[in-house]
Amino acid sequence: MVHLKRGFLPLVFALALCCAGTAAAQQAADLTPRCSFVSPDPAKAASVLSDQAYLTYLTLPQDGALDITLPEGARCAGLYCNFSGLPAPCDVLGQTSDGGWAVLARVDISFVNNYIALPPTTGALRLQAHGETRISELRVLGEGDLPAWVQTWRPFEGKADLMLVVAHPDDEYVFLGGTLPYYCGQLHKKTLVVYMTTGYTRRRNELLDGLWASGVRDYPVLCEYRDGYTHLISYAFNLWGGRDAVYRRVTNLVRLYQPDVVVTMDIKNGEDKHGMHRAAADAAVNAVALAADPAYAPDGAGNPDVWQVRKLYVHLYPKNRVILPW
Repeated sequence: MVHLKRGFLPLVFALALCCAGTAAAQQAADLTPRCSFVSPDPAKAASVLSDQAYLTYLTLPQDGALDITLPEGARCAGLYCNFSGLPAPCDVLGQTSDGGWAVLARVDISFVNNYIALPPTTGALRLQAHGETRISELRVLGEGDLPAWVQTWRPFEGKADLMLVVAHPDDEYVFLGGTLPYYCGQLHKKTLVVYMTTGYTRRRNELLDGLWASGVRDYPVLCEYRDGYTHLISYAFNLWGGRDAVYRRVTNLVRLYQPDVVVTMDIKNGEDKHGMHRAAADAAVNAVALAADPAYAPDGAGNPDVWQVRKLYVHLYPKNRVILPW
């Protein structure tokens, strides 16, 4: 234990207050309301970019561009984009002293909610699309620490502690409760969430909002299978390209990310008699078994390393029931 001399504590307290104030002052400012925008989409005003609604969006056609004029004297350090649907390749350009444009950053199109870091820039920016791209929300951010609502996703790399396999966005909360907030957000387990479908477009953005709020920082796997309501597990697998194809895909994910624990949905009744819930659970249960089978080669070309999952939890399974204490 360290003992402080009398009279030193006020100084420490004063320094702490000073540091706290400095940290707060360093948060990146949202420059968006002070910027002006020019887009090639005459049907929609640029105001849809900051209306906090995923249902509205601005369309950039192939080779179309969104021009952004920054406030005078302000320095932009990044753009935060929520794309409506999967984006086409895009570049962010800065205006040069001779009036031309130079590439500052290339957009990582594997992320739907995407922070694009830039070298501090003044004057004007251009978001150039190389294929049709829809943008639901866009924020222009200054220098400093990013606000908590800015999602800076990481591509999933390495080994997972925990893997969730669900049918739709919201299944991970409605049926699997506190799994993500507790094990990922509180205990900081490295967690991969696998979604079989994402449904309509804005649900991609919404599912990322939910994961971010739960403490997940590694980008999920979006299988993008076709969504639809059915009571039949066979119909769900048919929509997804066949049972064997789905087994292969999920087995490859288990072998690639090597989770210690897999959690999935109700395999018997589909939570609410939904065939896609049952199909997601069935794929997860069988993938756990197949991943540990050295005779199973999903791609037919060599046998990747087998992996034995330590624990498999199936919601509402009638045997070996446990209550998880979150």
